[in-house]
Amino acid sequence: MKRLWGFLSLCSLLVWAQSGRAAFQEAENYRKNKQYDLALQKYDEAIRTEPTKAIYYVRKGDVLVQLKRPNEAIAAYQKALELNPGASAVYVRMARLYIGQKNYAAAVDVLNQAYAKEQDVSKRLTYKTLVVRLLNTQGRSQEALSEIQALKAQIPQVADDPRVLY
Repeated sequence: MKRLWGFLSLCSLLVWAQSGRAAFQEAENYRKNKQYDLALQKYDEAIRTEPTKAIYYVRKGDVLVQLKRPNEAIAAYQKALELNPGASAVYVRMARLYIGQKNYAAAVDVLNQAYAKEQDVSKRLTYKTLVVRLLNTQGRSQEALSEIQALKAQIPQVADDPRVLY
């Protein structure tokens, strides 16, 4: 009897997870066809079914960006990062939104978080040069110079990279 109960529980969990994936796939199709309101509904359904899937929140955030709802998109991206803190591309998505809102301090913060989480040297360099540009845009050239010096100290091989030299 215990085995039967365990088997039935496992089956119901599998069906539950399947419906999350199915809703996600439907949402992806709607998103690709620019039917953002329908996509959002399906992403929410997938999230209700499988609330620990970071990609569901990322895609929901992408749709919210298209719907011009940046604060909600940021919240979705933050949830995705709670579930998968190493997803450095999500930090970049957030930085774009913050830049659009002219919240440069928040953009610098999330780009620095992406820099800290990323293992790929080229991507790390990209994130740090974006930080430097934002700081320069704000007239914070001394901080930008400090960031470049710290970058060279942390990753010596980038010292001759044209992005750093520029």
